[in-house]
Amino acid sequence: MTLMQTIAEVTKLRREIDEQIRLIEDYKHANRYNHDLVQTELRGSQRNFDRIMLNSLDRSDRALDNALAQLRNASDALGKVSSI
Repeated sequence: MTLMQTIAEVTKLRREIDEQIRLIEDYKHANRYNHDLVQTELRGSQRNFDRIMLNSLDRSDRALDNALAQLRNASDALGKVSSI
């Protein structure tokens, strides 16, 4: 593989990672909407379904934050590689 082919592949990977970042950010927005909806509609349910669902949505949000951080790091690293 030539240097130019490597740079092209790195650039392609970075674009794909950036697209995944956008998709996760969109999902996080929907997740926040669902969190708010559960909080409003199921507040104080007798069986604590609201707390169970909110805890699950919170865990999901933290996992998404972690994934975003890792993808952003990867995108930054690929950006540095492609500028060599």
